[in-house]
Amino acid sequence: MKTAILKWMILPSVLLAGCGNGTTGGNDLDGTWETPCVALPMQQLYAKTRLVYSSLSLTGTFSDYADAACTKGMGVSTWTGTATVGGPAAAAAATQLDLTFDTYKYEPLSDQAAAVNNMYKYCGISDWTAKVEKDVLDHPCNGFAIPTAGKSLDIYKVEGSSLKFGKGAKISAAPAESDRPTVLDDTRAFNRVGQ
Repeated sequence: MKTAILKWMILPSVLLAGCGNGTTGGNDLDGTWETPCVALPMQQLYAKTRLVYSSLSLTGTFSDYADAACTKGMGVSTWTGTATVGGPAAAAAATQLDLTFDTYKYEPLSDQAAAVNNMYKYCGISDWTAKVEKDVLDHPCNGFAIPTAGKSLDIYKVEGSSLKFGKGAKISAAPAESDRPTVLDDTRAFNRVGQ
């Protein structure tokens, strides 16, 4: 159930988290970026992702909710990482972005969320407690994992107050250049917050 969520929302968000462009050195990413609240495929949950960049350091959060207004929080995944910006990418006006992950954690926000996670042994863990964050780096969380020292080779493009990443970017311990996306994902855009 959460596998689809993680692959659909977190992976592109995580991959996006360390971007910049060749002319600004990533300064165009500085600030806060967020997706709108969206229904998760094949689930009765909603979610949004927030990325905060500062000098190519990233803090990302993926929050899932019980309601379409994204006000009743169920759980939050957080990750941190650092990025380096490369040259022009194959996609029009996009820039290469390489990201290294430092942390990946999850916290159920209610007793109900903790109970569901325990029942399904989310991330292989069966002792979840509400409002207690656990390190899930290198844990398989319903088919999604960020390995220790995980890396991603991605692309990104900032247009005005919109940020897009590459379609189908992967996270692994040793990604190959052939894993880098060649097209932008036009189905998911982050909007700059607070400007």
